[in-house]
Amino acid sequence: MEHDYIINGEKILLRPLNENDLESVVTWRNKESIRKWFINNELITIEEQIKWYEDYLKIPNDYIFIIEECNDLKQAVGIAAIYNVDDERAEFGRLFIGVEEAIGKNIGSEVVQLLCKFAFDDLDLNKIYLNVFDDNEIAINIYQKCGFRICYRYRANNKILIRMELNR
Repeated sequence: MEHDYIINGEKILLRPLNENDLESVVTWRNKESIRKWFINNELITIEEQIKWYEDYLKIPNDYIFIIEECNDLKQAVGIAAIYNVDDERAEFGRLFIGVEEAIGKNIGSEVVQLLCKFAFDDLDLNKIYLNVFDDNEIAINIYQKCGFRICYRYRANNKILIRMELNR
């Protein structure tokens, strides 16, 4: 879905994903260190990423953001989303930092906090949920630090996932 939300944080700016970002997104998404955390963890082509983007633009309840570091370069370093939005709740996900130099700067925590605030304040939602692999300890720690609570575990594609939720 095309949107025009821009969210300013201390270290980062979240801006709408656009077509010019797709080459970076597919490069990041294809890194082994990132794609191993996706249920569909196959390598993707730029053509597949473009098709995905075209389909995304038709979805009315999906807000994808590019993460830019607030420094002299204003460099795009990752992506995150609030999606499956309905009247009460939404899913948080698709978060990854694709630029090595940006890893370890607590950008992930700031993204989670900013997008949850956006979902509660701007979209007027009451609950945010997410799914994370049970061995993704870094992500689980970030989510718990931001207030998410573990609800249950389940299996998908021979992996154990954890459902986490955050209430307004």
